[in-house]
Amino acid sequence: MRIVLGFPQKLWRIVNKYYNTRRSWCEKSCLMKLSEIESENDIINKFIKDSSARKVVIIKELDEETKTFLENSFKDYNFNIISEENNNFNTDRINILTVDMAKGMEFDSTLIFTKGMNNNEMYISLTRSLINNYVILN
Repeated sequence: MRIVLGFPQKLWRIVNKYYNTRRSWCEKSCLMKLSEIESENDIINKFIKDSSARKVVIIKELDEETKTFLENSFKDYNFNIISEENNNFNTDRINILTVDMAKGMEFDSTLIFTKGMNNNEMYISLTRSLINNYVILN
């Protein structure tokens, strides 16, 4: 114990080298990707430019604030709000639906607005995409 306390910097370097060689590729890759933070507009533009056929926006609920935000975000694009009355998906448009409606479905790309979602709803939303997930944290 005395030796360890006498050479803390040297011990720290050895432990750090050992730890870094033992980290998995996935952990290194995920940490690197998480460090890339983009603005909401950049994420929305990437989602719009995504060439996937089945694109959806997943939200917690369609309140007035969310509806206004979506109308402003997709004002130049056709979008289709999926509801109990209108449950027809349109591949020519961006479909918007709630977490409850998305449960059990799969899509090519999803844009997820996390506002008001609990952990379970986040999990459901994040596991709906087959190719690309775009997430806006609120």
